Amino acid sequence: MGKAGGQGLSRRARTVALTASVLGVTACGAGRDFDLPSQELEQSEHFHYYARAGDRQACPGITQDMERHRSLVFDYFAGLQTGDPIDYYKFLDDADLSAHGPCPTSEHGSRQCHSHGRIYSYEPMEQHELIHAYLRTRGPTAGFLSEGLATALSCGLSRSAVHDSQFADLFDWQDDTSAYEEASLFVAHLLNIAGPSAFLSLRDQVGPTATLEQVKAAIQAVYGASADDLYADAQSTAIDAGCVPLWECSGPAWDTKTTNYNYLSTCGQPSFTPFEVTEPSLFAGYARELRSCAPELVSPAGPGEYVAPRLVALEPGRYFLSVNGDSPSNYATGTVPAQLLPLSRAVGTSAECSTLPNIDLSLSSELAFVPRTLLQGRTGPLLLRWNDSFIAQRRASSNVLLTLAAQCSAGVTVAVCEGCDENSCQNLCNGSSSPPVEPDVPKDLVLRLSINPAAQDAIIRIALGVLEETPI
Repeated sequence: MGKAGGQGLSRRARTVALTASVLGVTACGAGRDFDLPSQELEQSEHFHYYARAGDRQACPGITQDMERHRSLVFDYFAGLQTGDPIDYYKFLDDADLSAHGPCPTSEHGSRQCHSHGRIYSYEPMEQHELIHAYLRTRGPTAGFLSEGLATALSCGLSRSAVHDSQFADLFDWQDDTSAYEEASLFVAHLLNIAGPSAFLSLRDQVGPTATLEQVKAAIQAVYGASADDLYADAQSTAIDAGCVPLWECSGPAWDTKTTNYNYLSTCGQPSFTPFEVTEPSLFAGYARELRSCAPELVSPAGPGEYVAPRLVALEPGRYFLSVNGDSPSNYATGTVPAQLLPLSRAVGTSAECSTLPNIDLSLSSELAFVPRTLLQGRTGPLLLRWNDSFIAQRRASSNVLLTLAAQCSAGVTVAVCEGCDENSCQNLCNGSSSPPVEPDVPKDLVLRLSINPAAQDAIIRIALGVLEETPI
């Protein structure tokens, strides 16, 4: 039915009213006078878009993105019926929707909602409700299947958390955030193991009044496994769990031969830029998040901010970068600095030190990797040559010494060296609570990583930063 209001890009509290979903929006808004946005902003083949006059969030071209979104979902679920065009009513904000829209409200705010091919939302393009609208021609189903699908296919930058519950708890649909997270974990798992056709078969067999025993029997028949076992298998803390990133992994791709990627966004929506990694590589640049497009891939990157760039070692596969809806002021041109470097060239052993290229990136950075990605059959310490052009300029103009510090996960020891002189190396961190060494930043900075092969499946993070400047 609907998503509840919230702040920012974190997972919003979501609520549902199944009776309202079945009976329609008149039932959930009975006794209220509606004042729907009446200005038709634009019209396309499958959408009529209405907004308030002067709404700055509603911008031309939004239905082009909606048509692309619809095509992705319809291609994924082959066989969906087209249905009538969708009427999208864009309210100014949560308060406008609560006061003048037909959606129910809760303690979290107004619920954005869908009913009979109409969407009522304060977001310019509310993908969760769009999924409900696309599936409306197939009739209603169990709440956890309907909301789990809409959540999994509109994950964006959200993450699903594992909760202490069982499949029976998920079936007994509740009005709280954890239910949506658990449903998205379960549905995304079903889609990943057997695809969309099997899921639609299950969805069509399970009506909104089906009993727990009937639902379990249908799951057993479609997937050849028990609902309880599948539910247990779906419980994952991976950052990509609970997400099927159709939208995020589509659209104009980053040409990884360039040193930046395009920031593309409509009406303040988050921007997602997919890209291909054809050999083990090191991403060096800026992004709020960097995630994988396939469940079998591991993306070691966590959420971050634009003020700190990151180095992320990636295995071959497809990934996507994300940028907030509002472009950072220093990237107002629409591009974000980044490059993709083959590990075979960017990372090496002591014998290869002199031939390693400089990675020009701010020293206020994070290096994240899975050890097996960097090791690739190699033993001994691995080296990275680092160059911070801003610091080099400041050192040349101001005659200052700069102090470097680091924090790192267990499984790696980080040392800083003056070029290829191993006798100059000083340990920055070793994943323990021991006080770290804080040396001056060498002019020819080489990082020396000693990686524990036993931690090959762990995600390793190293946080680097310049602590202070001392005049010479």
